[in-house]
Amino acid sequence: MDEIIKEVVSQKLRKRGADYNLGENSKLANVDFTYASRVSSKIYQYSKKNWREMTSRSVFNRLTKKVSQLVRLDEEHELGQLRIGYGNSSTLKEFRWNKKRTFYGLVPWQTEIRYREDQRDILVKILDDKLWRVASTDKGISSLCIRYHALKVPFELDDEIDFLYSKELHVFPGKEPPAKETEFSVPDWDNCLIVVTGVVRCRVWHAGGKEDYLSNSQAFMAADILEVFRIRNGKLMKDVVRESTPVQKSTQEGGTEWV
Repeated sequence: MDEIIKEVVSQKLRKRGADYNLGENSKLANVDFTYASRVSSKIYQYSKKNWREMTSRSVFNRLTKKVSQLVRLDEEHELGQLRIGYGNSSTLKEFRWNKKRTFYGLVPWQTEIRYREDQRDILVKILDDKLWRVASTDKGISSLCIRYHALKVPFELDDEIDFLYSKELHVFPGKEPPAKETEFSVPDWDNCLIVVTGVVRCRVWHAGGKEDYLSNSQAFMAADILEVFRIRNGKLMKDVVRESTPVQKSTQEGGTEWV
């Protein structure tokens, strides 16, 4: 992974001639890009250990682009010192490791994910009591294997990452999930992003329809970032909702007729 980061950064720093010098702002921007790449690497390395089939160089590049956007939203630090966690974190939500399938495209329910500041934990709760039924296009699926992951990504990269994950929910067609909620206790997670990812993999029937197996095909798996929390000094930071400027109605009159 270090080699990937070096290659990506080197492309940003590549000279366009012997006398080409980066401007001061460009140098500072590349410092921030290197930081964003290292943040991406921490998230990517965790994903590679847990849902390897959905990782690739292109996925890392897409993730780095998203994290770079997140870094640039820093509202407190100067260029060259930008950090995650100091601007809206919603840019990471709904990031998909697998572009072929989405988590909610396979899982029938909505998931409530809340950071409870007073309890210093994360509640993951299945909201809808929908019975899962195999769609007509997915008749080969026998069951769903679902797991939720919480990853601590510190603002300062010298700090260690940490992670928690749920036990696997094994869900069958026509039956409710065997459980409806779980909690991640995170009393020591501070000054960090908490990235919550939902991962689903399918067991599919063999041709005879009598036995099934866990599929390694990307057509039968998904991993999406479902929620991102910013924790600073023990407090949950709220994203600022920017009000859009209403478009002024044109006051121009006249014009040629349409026929």
